[in-house]
Amino acid sequence: MITVSSNRQHHIDEKFESDVSNADFSNRLFLRLFAKGRRFDKVDFTHTIFDTCYLRNCVFDSCDFTGCRFISVNFYGASFSGCKFDYATFERTIVYSDILDVGCPGWDNLKLKFASALSSVK
Repeated sequence: MITVSSNRQHHIDEKFESDVSNADFSNRLFLRLFAKGRRFDKVDFTHTIFDTCYLRNCVFDSCDFTGCRFISVNFYGASFSGCKFDYATFERTIVYSDILDVGCPGWDNLKLKFASALSSVK
């Protein structure tokens, strides 16, 4: 079996000190990322792993979270508008249930998986 690097960039113990707009953070690993009260507009987070992150009271507008994995993430007070969560998974993550109304994938088979992934989160 031959494998090649996915070139995933690792960000460990970092924080967002300002709002972010029109940025590409795809294929990243965020470990212990911190952001409080920040705004993210049109940010590409596709295939990114968020592990033990604190993203309290952040606003996510038109962000793409396709294929993301959220592990022990605190989204307390965060809001999502026009975001895409196709194939995203959530483990031990704090997020409000209204994400089902605003972030649910369009395809029926993905809606079921998305709702199931959120069933174990708060």
